[in-house]
Amino acid sequence: MPRTKEQCQKIKERRKEAIKAAGLRLFAINGYKSVTIDDVMDEVNSAHSLFYHYYSSKEELFRDIMHGIENHLQSVFEGISFDKKAILIIEDLIDKLYELLSKKQSAYEVYLLLTLHYRFEDLPQARETDHKIAVWNYLYKMIEKGQEEGDISKGNIGEYTVALFSIILGLAYKGMFDKDKDLSPDKSIIMNLILKGKETE
Repeated sequence: MPRTKEQCQKIKERRKEAIKAAGLRLFAINGYKSVTIDDVMDEVNSAHSLFYHYYSSKEELFRDIMHGIENHLQSVFEGISFDKKAILIIEDLIDKLYELLSKKQSAYEVYLLLTLHYRFEDLPQARETDHKIAVWNYLYKMIEKGQEEGDISKGNIGEYTVALFSIILGLAYKGMFDKDKDLSPDKSIIMNLILKGKETE
């Protein structure tokens, strides 16, 4: 019995989502330049030629993935209120990240997004503006604000940003590969690393 138009459309949508998911995993782990269309199609056990039913190029696939990440993370972080002290905003951000990183697909998204800060590749733009959500700049500003408010210990803001950024990156990496989710550090451990301690006499 031949498939209906609706059934064919659902199959097409599932295949496209499978290609996107494979591309996301590969781009996150290997970087954009190292991944080929053959790599992506091998992941989904399909012929190279099938790729072009969905995307015209690797660049278009990457743009679609990055656009999806931006939309997803924007919706996740919309619930954070920015009209309060910086330390509370950072705490809310870490809460949201923990919620995200409990899902493997989201862990790949966060890892890919953050590693773009370190990968000096000529990447296709997802939009007219830079597709890198400025997590680094955002953390830098929140740490600077937290120091001004007296909740974060004084010190080099760049070094604090590296430390917090690296923790988030490490948690994303763990979310991609570690099956033991129970061993994630408690949020209070991360917060204690940046909170202002008692002044020593």
